[in-house]
Amino acid sequence: MPAPIAEEVANIAAALVRAIAEAASELGQSGPDGEFPRIVMHARELHTLLLEKLIAVEPAVDEQVRGLCDTIGNRIERLEEALRD
Repeated sequence: MPAPIAEEVANIAAALVRAIAEAASELGQSGPDGEFPRIVMHARELHTLLLEKLIAVEPAVDEQVRGLCDTIGNRIERLEEALRD
């Protein structure tokens, strides 16, 4: 993966991890109200952006990275379920 793209992917991934942690904290503190929906939507947007970047360089992405993206997507889905409950 070219260095500029790798740096961009790393920045997106770091922001995504922060958004997921913030959403989980907000859910624990305030429940599914307040800022929680906005934070979860932001996490979903970051996940989509990350997947788009990885698909663009797919041959350079190994199976471990794909598995990590799936795990992150599953975590966001669980947070989104809290919005529906």
